[in-house]
Amino acid sequence: MNYSGFSRIIKQGIKKEGISLRELARRSSLDVSFLSKILSGNRNPPSSEEDIKKIAKGINVMPEKLIISSGRIPSSMMKIFENEDFIDNLMRGGAKNSDIPDRTAEMEEAPLASIGDFTGQGHIEDELL
Repeated sequence: MNYSGFSRIIKQGIKKEGISLRELARRSSLDVSFLSKILSGNRNPPSSEEDIKKIAKGINVMPEKLIISSGRIPSSMMKIFENEDFIDNLMRGGAKNSDIPDRTAEMEEAPLASIGDFTGQGHIEDELL
């Protein structure tokens, strides 16, 4: 899997925040060489959702956006993906927010609308940026 979107979001966040990689490492309590390897493509994104959330917080990016760009479904959104109709619509590329049952009350955080419209109009990565 290509994780260039994950790296791009982090690089954009670092630039937007006006911080160094060392500062991001400090803010996220992660090793600077670990982050450097991720950004250079020599290492996959962290396997821990908590570590991804730390990075997101360090660059002031929505954690779900960064988690999705790492190829994972955020734990806060898992209930949405338990709905078979949603999955069927998503796979057909026809899911619209109006087609999706409102299950946001069952989620821990981050309603679906906050990460974009799953309309099937291109890659999810494109819709997140």
